Amino acid sequence: RLLQRIQTEIEASDGRMQMVLQGGDLTEGLCGSRELQETQFRDVRQFVRGHIPETPFFSAKGNHDVTGPGAREAFDAVMLPWLSQECGKPVDSASFFFRKGPDLFVFFDAYHGSDLDWLESTLGRNAHRYAFVVMHPPAVPYTARSTWHLFWREKERDRRERFLNILGTHEAILLTAHLHKYG
Repeated sequence: RLLQRIQTEIEASDGRMQMVLQGGDLTEGLCGSRELQETQFRDVRQFVRGHIPETPFFSAKGNHDVTGPGAREAFDAVMLPWLSQECGKPVDSASFFFRKGPDLFVFFDAYHGSDLDWLESTLGRNAHRYAFVVMHPPAVPYTARSTWHLFWREKERDRRERFLNILGTHEAILLTAHLHKYG
């Protein structure tokens, strides 16, 4: 029923794109140096702004974005200021949130930190109509590459259960990527 309500609201809108939520792997990574990875991030920003200059654009951190020498530092140096600009507030981590009208959009860094206390607090203290959690890897297995999901190792079972319970408690709508296929 929730998805039907959202679909009805989308159909009733004026049809203009309100924003873009991108699930990560915005770049290929493995550039060989921080400088080259920063160039890749700047180039993709220029590409996005060239095609949708006025539309807010938000990207989750993907594994390709932070793979290779200096890639994590390049993400922080280029992407966090861009996300800050898009949010209209300081973003100092790939885990951040913003509101759009009555809805809450929470980007969760699945690669560095994965702070479940932060996620639970963010969802709990921000009243919302709908809560969307955006992260790169899937939260549960759903394709042949089923081991590629958050907290999949047996030693992370308690974290996985807590994560899924947080999402369920707050009726969050989860948006993920990572598999480079539709599933």
